[in-house]
Amino acid sequence: MPADRRTAARLRAPSGVVWILDDDIDTHRRHLRGSYQAEKPPVTVRLQRLTDSDIEVAGTWRYKPGSLRPRGLAWMAIELLTQARARRGTVVAAQRFASQQLADAVLKRGLDFVFEVRPSSPVVAMLPRLVEKGSARWTPYIGSGPTRGSRLNRFAVARLGSVTAWDRQLGLIGMAPGGLIDSSLVRYALTSRLRLSIETVATSLCWLRWLKDLDRQEANASTGSENNEPKRTFRLTAPLRPNIRRSAAMDEQLFAGVSTASNATSNAHVQRRPAPKPKKVVELFAGAGLLGLGFLEAQGSAYELVVSAEVDPVYVETLARNHRYLAEATGRTSAVPQLVEPIDLRRQASLNKIGSVGHVDMVIGGPPCQGFSNANRNSWNPGNPNNLLIDTFCRYVRELQPSLVVLENVQGIVWTPKAGPMARTSAAHHVILSLKRAGYDVYTRLLDAVWYGVPQRRTRFFLIALSRSLGIEAGDLGEWGPFPQPTHGPGLKPYVTVRDAIADLPEIGNGHLETELLYTPPTHDALSRNKFLEEMRIHSTGSVITDHITSRQADYVLERYTQIPHGGNWADIRRLLTNYADVNRTHSNIYRRLKWDEPAVTIGHYRKAMLVHPSQDRGLSLREASRLQSIADWFRFSGSQVGKRAGLMHKQQQLANAVSPFVAKALAEYLATLL
Repeated sequence: MPADRRTAARLRAPSGVVWILDDDIDTHRRHLRGSYQAEKPPVTVRLQRLTDSDIEVAGTWRYKPGSLRPRGLAWMAIELLTQARARRGTVVAAQRFASQQLADAVLKRGLDFVFEVRPSSPVVAMLPRLVEKGSARWTPYIGSGPTRGSRLNRFAVARLGSVTAWDRQLGLIGMAPGGLIDSSLVRYALTSRLRLSIETVATSLCWLRWLKDLDRQEANASTGSENNEPKRTFRLTAPLRPNIRRSAAMDEQLFAGVSTASNATSNAHVQRRPAPKPKKVVELFAGAGLLGLGFLEAQGSAYELVVSAEVDPVYVETLARNHRYLAEATGRTSAVPQLVEPIDLRRQASLNKIGSVGHVDMVIGGPPCQGFSNANRNSWNPGNPNNLLIDTFCRYVRELQPSLVVLENVQGIVWTPKAGPMARTSAAHHVILSLKRAGYDVYTRLLDAVWYGVPQRRTRFFLIALSRSLGIEAGDLGEWGPFPQPTHGPGLKPYVTVRDAIADLPEIGNGHLETELLYTPPTHDALSRNKFLEEMRIHSTGSVITDHITSRQADYVLERYTQIPHGGNWADIRRLLTNYADVNRTHSNIYRRLKWDEPAVTIGHYRKAMLVHPSQDRGLSLREASRLQSIADWFRFSGSQVGKRAGLMHKQQQLANAVSPFVAKALAEYLATLL
């Protein structure tokens, strides 16, 4: 019998708190089907808190299949609820968790429950007949959640009466996905109260289904990508960009609403007021200073970098060297810090010292990302020391009270649990909540460097927080909020390619370590045709190119390079990778030969990844990798003084951790209109 033909009600999140229990074992089973693994992968159980149409992870627990006997899943679920101090709301559990033990524990805490049960369960075994006879009254609903516009948002719900189970009288609810009333499709749930809010029940069951679908999408996307473990976004507002193929497909849809014309008038209703004087910027966890560099190079000289804080002496040497050079080249000596020395931001004395600079307009920075990075997947745990530094960043924001905050990090910050004994939320969501409590409106987005004229696909997480004292509300901003709209992509300027970036550089060999090399500078006409190269040559003169140097790699590695085709990777030389214990677990960008006429893959630690020059059988040089990061030729990385090769390793690591200056510059130029 079809659902009621009345206009479907739009379902909103219930006013109370909903605790959702589920796991990812179904996703594991789908991917292991038809294969054999001696050791099954661990299963992740999640307790999630749903409030006001948003969801956050309140606790996680991982276990190996078969290790829970005799305690069982119910015991684990009770432990998670206890740790989260669940004292109000409704507990919603997926089929595998439904049990009398969990029901008793939930009711003892004064909570209600909605337990999804299998159609084969004895308590609902007779229900399909009732459904087919059409005795139930079905109400159509349209849900709100992470899949707006999807068929997953349309369903029908009916109260199917009451049943006796677990020594109690329980309510029985049916949900028909898509609104199709078919006994083979209807899902069932037991409720602790006979008249529990239908919105609570329906929303909860719908979220369970959305989360399962999300698990499958992310597991499918991660297959053959940089990370082979399923990932869960903690705030379901920005789809992840797990690999180049999927990112390119997503861009086709994303850029449908972005045009050159809309870029020209982007957020035109936000008043653009020229700054009477440069804004003071404090850069935290500066690294090699590439985020701050983008602000210094912003058109109109809208910023002064009053502090560039970094603890590593090698990075500090890089900062001081390039600040001096830029000040001399531009004549803006006041735009860079007068003194740069190692500073441990965790110390109270450091906070006092930075606070002594007086009023600060902006705080920018990227706390070390090794605890969140795809390249360091073994570090994905709440206890990684790097995960604690986001608290340090938030502490400085609270103390300095800038008008605007910019935080950059890798995508992994979205799904990595926050450090601490309970890991109740993701690191990203923790920062969001901290800054909101400090008086900021917070916006987040995943930005791909290729959108802003960088010749590589490099997706990073960016957070912008606007002080409420600015009086700028979400309605004052366009669809992209405080983020600049892309300038390159489908329908816009063409992406900058590897050829645009490095084709002019001299040919060199394996292990070339001469830091200065004769070079024929591009002609004026060549630069006018290649705007990217023109920007790379700013502040550079003469017929010498610096840091066009390469690591020396073994002969067997070079032999592998010769057999990798244009755009190919490790899969083309699988038979030669005899030194890998399990070659299938390598990153997809290992042994990747770049394509001349496309942007590069993400330039991380390019030597470790064995990235290969498009036409020469060698690894990339430091200058080539710098160009692909949009780092101009005048910029020099400092390195260890212990041997030339050790110095190159330090420089390669600094480059791998860097923000692409073109992205930082695009942010800086747009944010200048908001201050």
